Amino acid sequence: MSLPDQVDELYNGLHRDDFRRVLQGEDEKLSKYIEQSIVRLHRIVSMMLLKKELYQGPTLDVGSGYGILYRAIKEFFPALLPYSVAELKPKQVVIDGQDIPCHKFHCDQDRLPLEDNSLGMILFCDVLEHLIVDPMWTLLEFNRVLRPGGHLLITTPNAAGAIRVKYALSGINPGREIEYKPTSIYQRHNREWTVPEVQLALQHAGFGDFDFTTHAHLLDPIEKQILQMRESLGIETNTHEFFFGPEIFFVGQKHEHRSLDDDLDPRHRWPEPLYASFEGYKKRPERFPIVIGEDYQ
Repeated sequence: MSLPDQVDELYNGLHRDDFRRVLQGEDEKLSKYIEQSIVRLHRIVSMMLLKKELYQGPTLDVGSGYGILYRAIKEFFPALLPYSVAELKPKQVVIDGQDIPCHKFHCDQDRLPLEDNSLGMILFCDVLEHLIVDPMWTLLEFNRVLRPGGHLLITTPNAAGAIRVKYALSGINPGREIEYKPTSIYQRHNREWTVPEVQLALQHAGFGDFDFTTHAHLLDPIEKQILQMRESLGIETNTHEFFFGPEIFFVGQKHEHRSLDDDLDPRHRWPEPLYASFEGYKKRPERFPIVIGEDYQ
């Protein structure tokens, strides 16, 4: 189901300035990133508050930047504790005197060092678009470690956002964060997603009971006019405006246990059209193409 998406400075009882004060700490570099991302992070936590009573821990925060949301989880979602993180390059994480477990997890390649059915929530915020090789590997691994009824929360830029059409018509590349980063290939957006694609992937990974929004309230007058032009141009118009906001917030609940250890139906392991239909492509590489070296930033 679609969620209400009118998130502004004060939404669902959480004012952006109060949220900023909760997140900020003594780490100057982290504080700078938080300030740059405060609007997006505020939207994520505000949307989580809508279904707060449904979410239970333990929580694993994957690729968030070494616990950037920990203070918000502790303040607003105590039921999501205990909290741990998973990152490409593990390191000691201490926030407010609390040691935060940090697991090594190369999303396209690794298995999580966690037991089956051991988590209640996985946060996967603005990471999906960075994957390169095999996103179903990652989603099926998330299914394995979530207990039945557990939740997977994904946020990612919306490849079908109306703003992309506006950019293209202005001669601007509609992709986001697509600059080449030779030593940090996972730091760029390698494949962006639409709402139906996120839903398709999660369905094949054993999830259901979906809630989502694209924050369509952020559509500006030009973007709304572009969407209104679809009918006059003969473009199919049965897709509602709320599919075309700039960002996807998507939550799925684990319905069926499916993991990489199972003999999965190829429809679920390599779902088309997310994966190419040619059978020769539906396999893991013998030699993994991406190596995270010491020069990775």
